[in-house]
Amino acid sequence: MILEKYHIYLIIILVFTACLGLGSSVNVSGEALIPSWIKNNAGWWADGQIDDQTFVNGIQFLIKENIIDIEKSTEKSDNVEQNIPDWIKNNAKWWANGDISEVEFLKGIEFLVNQGIIGTGFQDTEITNSKLITEENNLLASFELVSIPSEELLEICTNSHVLDDTFKQLRIRCDFAMNIMMDTFCSVHGSYSDTICIDNRVDQFYGREPQLHNLPDPSEIKNIHENISIGSMNFKITSVDGAMAPDSVYFVAFIHLELENTGGDTLYVSKNNFQIIDVKGNTIDVSSFARSPQDPKDFNDFAEINQLMPNQKIDDIIVEGMIRIPQGSILKFTFENVELFVKLID
Repeated sequence: MILEKYHIYLIIILVFTACLGLGSSVNVSGEALIPSWIKNNAGWWADGQIDDQTFVNGIQFLIKENIIDIEKSTEKSDNVEQNIPDWIKNNAKWWANGDISEVEFLKGIEFLVNQGIIGTGFQDTEITNSKLITEENNLLASFELVSIPSEELLEICTNSHVLDDTFKQLRIRCDFAMNIMMDTFCSVHGSYSDTICIDNRVDQFYGREPQLHNLPDPSEIKNIHENISIGSMNFKITSVDGAMAPDSVYFVAFIHLELENTGGDTLYVSKNNFQIIDVKGNTIDVSSFARSPQDPKDFNDFAEINQLMPNQKIDDIIVEGMIRIPQGSILKFTFENVELFVKLID
């Protein structure tokens, strides 16, 4: 049944092509005519990963490069004039999968152009647009080969046309890949934390400037397990661990604390007293300040804390927050106008 359907579509293509007459022709040779990124586009379009106009932009490139011949009377337009028939999307998928030849694919596309279903895209800006299309699609092809994380990923994703959203399809892919890099690899694997994860191109991609003024003097930074007193408050970080949040790529850090009120007055403290500072000085608000749940896997069982009674000690407190680079991060605790900084590694 599938084979019969394939033959029917192929017959339709050949009949349409035979009707074109001498007004159009396809440049046929034994060599591949179409750049590889066009073939990638065809597969992505057939699978619904890019829209019609993005696919048409690639076809217009073929016209401008004279890979597809068109009738001189064809109207000049930038956009898709009519709905593209379903059979051409099937062709695109078959060609991308190697089930039909390049020439067969080109014949179907040329029919659409000469029928005015796809515009030629001839405008005064055609040279600039052609160069941008070529550049983006070359980068898209390169993007398919990069690893996460990698220098190559940073190089592609900080291209000026990615940063200003000119290359929209590439920007979407970069957003996804960079978030995986920062929220998974840079949060979990220490080998990346002091190299690629703190590369200046990361800040460039996210449109932020390093906030080095937020970083304390190294002499002010305390260590985990160190007992620290601020007035009548005793403070100690006992451990730091983390887990992947449910249904998310985010790495959640759990900072375990002991707090003791040694005075006679109630002390008020909440998550607003805490911030996390990464190695670039970027500040991250914590999401909760609470007693540990009975089941560590139960993310919904935190009991928020907002005060310590006189002579009360709580030793099962968790400060929860997403840390992109835990190996270089610092917990900042502000209490009674005193700022305390503790590094989050032993």
